[in-house]
Amino acid sequence: GDVVGIEACPDLLEVARRSGFTVLRGSLPDDLPIEAGSLDGVLLFDVLEHISDDRAALRAVAGLLKPGGTLVLTVPAYRWLWSAHDDALGHHRRYTARSLRRLAKGAGLRPSRTTYFNTILALAVMGVRLLRRWRGIRGHDLVRPPASVNALLARIFTLEASLLRWVNFPFGVSVLLIARCPR
Repeated sequence: GDVVGIEACPDLLEVARRSGFTVLRGSLPDDLPIEAGSLDGVLLFDVLEHISDDRAALRAVAGLLKPGGTLVLTVPAYRWLWSAHDDALGHHRRYTARSLRRLAKGAGLRPSRTTYFNTILALAVMGVRLLRRWRGIRGHDLVRPPASVNALLARIFTLEASLLRWVNFPFGVSVLLIARCPR
């Protein structure tokens, strides 16, 4: 099918276009260059937490979907995991599965699946975040590991992705929501 991206930052918009992607300038919630009710699906992967008015953003997304259209989104989990990493990345909030479902319902969407993910490594991530907080270490924790470690992490995430086809995880560092626009 046809795929189009939306980007607010002019520099990133240009990078995406040079890479061959169809990307329009716009932003959530009020500057969307797409006709209402015209999309079969919307993907928001680690986007919603960056938008100050997440309710208005989800209402705007719901307005873009055709009846029966699908929204797939991911967000970081648990307010208690808030760290300098979130500050550095410009996050406004973290979510629980319950709060994300409630938000989607409030936007007029019908959640069909909500699950945590990034679960296999969750205890390690949580431990590092809490240790960094306790030690007063500021800044993000996005560091590219050596190739061998990165390959192992890729295998772990692939395993978890295959498990997500069959199960919902009761906890994790991220939340996945799939919702439909009412017919």
